[in-house]
Amino acid sequence: MKAFIGRHGYSGRTRPEVLVERLRAHLLTAAPGTTSGKQLTAVLFAEQLALLNDHIRILNKRVDELLVVHPDAPIFLSFPCMGRSCAATLLAEMGEDRERFPTPAALNGSVRHSAPP
Repeated sequence: MKAFIGRHGYSGRTRPEVLVERLRAHLLTAAPGTTSGKQLTAVLFAEQLALLNDHIRILNKRVDELLVVHPDAPIFLSFPCMGRSCAATLLAEMGEDRERFPTPAALNGSVRHSAPP
């Protein structure tokens, strides 16, 4: 609370501890219907978050499987600080047509390259 009121330019006439105690009494008070609805929403959000986390794990596993078999993966993964997600993104962005980027300059964008037919 002290950091919060400091960031927001509070005058400081009331000590942070007193403000916290004043807020604490009102934290979770609401009508029973409101509380019930919020509780249901919180449970549904938690379930949705768990599902999304499962999907992320599945997608990461698939990226790992595909990265292992890509012939250029060892090159990209050898770059300093290159993680699997970044390597996979770069490989996907470059595509499989090596003629699109005939030189390092073309790859880094300093030379325009022609779009594939």
